[in-house]
Amino acid sequence: MSADNRDKRRGGDASIDKRRRQSPGGRHSRRHGSKDGARGHPTLDTGRLHVHHITTLAYLLSRGARYSYVEMTTKELGRKISKSQQSASRHLADLERDGLIERGPPTSTGGGGGGGGGSATSSRGGHTSVRVTQRGFEELERLSSILSDSIAPTDSANLARITLSGVLVSGMGEGAYYMTLDGYTRQFRSKVGYVPFPGTLNVRLSGRRYMEAVRRLKSERVGRMIDSFSDGRRTYGWAICYPALLRAGPAGGNDGATGSKTAEVKCDLITLERTHHDDSIIELISAVCIREATMISDGSDVTIEILPE
Repeated sequence: MSADNRDKRRGGDASIDKRRRQSPGGRHSRRHGSKDGARGHPTLDTGRLHVHHITTLAYLLSRGARYSYVEMTTKELGRKISKSQQSASRHLADLERDGLIERGPPTSTGGGGGGGGGSATSSRGGHTSVRVTQRGFEELERLSSILSDSIAPTDSANLARITLSGVLVSGMGEGAYYMTLDGYTRQFRSKVGYVPFPGTLNVRLSGRRYMEAVRRLKSERVGRMIDSFSDGRRTYGWAICYPALLRAGPAGGNDGATGSKTAEVKCDLITLERTHHDDSIIELISAVCIREATMISDGSDVTIEILPE
C-alpha cells in the first residue's frame, strides 16, 4: 500500500473514531444512562424529572389525565406548552419511554400528522390518547414538595432565623398614648405577658431585604393578636406582636453600645392595623425602656432577631 493510501486510511479511521466519540448513541451518552441515543436525554433512573418535560406532565394533569385517558392532538399539546408539534410529540415519546405516561387507543380521528413520534406513538391522524402513570404523578408530587419546602417554609424554626438590621430613629410620639389605653394594656398583660413601657421604639430597616423579611414574617407567622376595641367614642385598631430580641450594634458586629447597661433586650416587634409609617420602619415594644436599657440613641445601629413563639 502506498504512503498516500495509508495516510488516507488513517485519516478515514480517525474520522470514524471522532464520529463514534461524538455520536449521541456512543459510549458518552450511555455513560449518562440514555436509552434514546438519537436524542441523548438522560432517563429518570436517578429519580429526577427532566425540566423540559415538567410543563407537559403538568398540562396533562390539568386535563384530567391522572385517572383516565385524555385525547388530544400533538399540535394542540405543542400550542399549550409553547413548543412545536414535533417537540410535543417527542415529549410524549420520552415520557412514555420513561414510564411517566401511557398511551391508549384514540377514540376519534382527526387531521394533521403525528409529529414524528415513531413507534412509541399510538396515535391516528395526529390524535393520541394519554394517561399519567403512578410514577409520573409521584415524580411531580415529589417536585412539588421540594418547591413547597424551599419557597414557603412555614415552620417556626425556619422563621425564627429571621434577623433584621436597622438604625434607631425618632417617632411621632403617638405610641406612648396608645400603649396606656386600658383596652390595649389588659390584652398585652394576658397575651404578651407584660404591659409595655409607654411608647414604641422605631427602627429604620437597612435595606430592602429586611423589608421583605418582615413581609414574609407577617404572611407566615400568626403572632399574638391584640384585638381592636371601642371606647364608645372611637374604635382603635388591632395589633400583632412577634417575640424578638434587640441587640445594640449592626448585624454580625460587636455589642456596639459603648457604656451600655446591657447589650440586648427582650421585646416584641409590633405591627399595627393603622400606622403612618411605610415598610422601611418597624416598631418595637418592651416591658422596659429600650433606649435606657441599652444606652442607645437616634442613629444607633441595632439588630432584631425574631424568636420562636
